[in-house]
Order: sequence, then C-alpha cells, then structure tokens
Amino acid sequence: MPELKQENLALAKETFELSVDLLTNRIKELIQKKRDLTFENAELQDKIKALKSDITELKLEITKLNSDLILKEKELAEKRNVIIESRSDSSSENDRERIRSQIKDLISRIDVHIAGQNPDQGVNEENI
Repeated sequence: MPELKQENLALAKETFELSVDLLTNRIKELIQKKRDLTFENAELQDKIKALKSDITELKLEITKLNSDLILKEKELAEKRNVIIESRSDSSSENDRERIRSQIKDLISRIDVHIAGQNPDQGVNEENI
C-alpha cells in the first residue's frame, strides 16, 4: 500500500511538473505575442501619422488649386464684362476679336487646369 501512495505521489509530481512546464511555455508564447502586437501597433500608429500628413498636404494642394481656379474664373468674368461693355460702346472690331481670343485662351487654360484636377471630366466653352 505504501508503494501505491509513492507511485501516486510520483505520478502526481510528474503531472504537476508537466502542467507547470505547459503553463510556462504558454506564458512565454503570450509574452512574445504581446511584444509582437505592441510592435505592430507602433508601426500602425506611424503609418497613421504619415497618412494624416499626406492628407494635410493634399488638402493644401486642393485649396491652392481651388484658389487658382477662382482667380481664373474672376479673370474670365472680367473679360466677359469687357466684351459686354465693348458691345455697348461700339469699339473697334480688332479690340473685340482680341478680347474674344483672350477669352478663348483663358477658357482653354481653365480646361487644362480642370482636366489636371479631375481627368474624368472635361469642360468646354458651351458649359461656361
């Protein structure tokens, strides 16, 4: 009977040591997984910062392009006003042709500018 108890104790000790080894290995795996996730998290945060910076730069570029477009539209409006005034004033035909040429040139520059912003859409003279 004492031999049975010693065998049971030896078996229990062996089972306990095996369980401790398994738990130790599992803890080591979890610690390594946490380290990996911490590193991955840091990388993702860096990528987010870079993307935010890129977005800010693109917003600034869009704002600049919109400002340029507004200035060109203003210039076009001024040229149209000159044409309207020239019609009422009977100015020379050469002045009218020169102004029309300038307006067509401005429209083509605006078309090129808009095409550079959005290649899917074009603008033609009839839409303006």
